Amino acid sequence: MINSKLQALVCIFVLGLAIPINSLARDVANEQYMVTMAQKNYDNAQSELVNATLMLQKQEKVLAQEQLLLKKEQERQAAATLKVSKAKEELEKQQKALEKAWNKDSH
Repeated sequence: MINSKLQALVCIFVLGLAIPINSLARDVANEQYMVTMAQKNYDNAQSELVNATLMLQKQEKVLAQEQLLLKKEQERQAAATLKVSKAKEELEKQQKALEKAWNKDSH
């Protein structure tokens, strides 16, 4: 009788240990899955960061080239504006000389 009670007690004790171990194994597996998913999310985010950084650097390079081109075109426009201004002054000077010559000849 004591022997069967002892066996029952040992059986209950073993079952009691087996249930938490099974539960613990499921928790560990679940945690491993969550870590794997978090690692994938991290890797994806890291990849996106690398791609975004490369695109940003590429765009900054294009922008710098475009700004240089813009500056050259602005300088070219300023030179052309100065040229037009000087040409206009010369035209006005020559027109006045012509008018003076016409007025001289007509009197």
